Amino acid sequence: MEESEMLIKPEDFIAKIPEIIKGKSQLSAVFTSYNSIQGYRGQVDTGKQGLSVYSASETENGHRERVSEWSSPSQMEMRASICQQNVEQCLLGEHPEVVLHENLFFMIYLGLSGFSEATHFTESLRDDFPDAYIATLTCDCGLKDKFPSLQNLKKHGFVDEAIVTGQCGGSMEMARILEALIEAWPN
Repeated sequence: MEESEMLIKPEDFIAKIPEIIKGKSQLSAVFTSYNSIQGYRGQVDTGKQGLSVYSASETENGHRERVSEWSSPSQMEMRASICQQNVEQCLLGEHPEVVLHENLFFMIYLGLSGFSEATHFTESLRDDFPDAYIATLTCDCGLKDKFPSLQNLKKHGFVDEAIVTGQCGGSMEMARILEALIEAWPN
């Protein structure tokens, strides 16, 4: 599979959202990143019936901080792990404000620093939720090194879409996709 066939741009993914949600009366969407998702934290008030959106994107102390280039790999792995624990707690019903519907949608940020940890988490999600729609967003930093893993995720059905952005950190793109999902949801 060629890189151009496998990776799509955020705007192309956003254009696909109506098709992804078509025919669904309920959807639980979980957006996860070890960075912040600009403007969103925890349960998101969508104002839309049947649509539940949760942003698992904060650090352990709840501050909206962006990962800096000076963050160590161990700090990044810890932040990715904390974020994953937050998602797991959400899926196990430990966050009572989160409504889980039968149809699940996951958007996972796979940044350069936490790439390996987030990739393994993505694989485990597919194992646990085989019918969920799973998409990943990654920045183009180190894309040559990331590509084999992205190709593996796509080839083996761990993800439905692999999205690549020029925006390092993914904060604004994750928010844009989240907003596009809410906008596309009927009613």
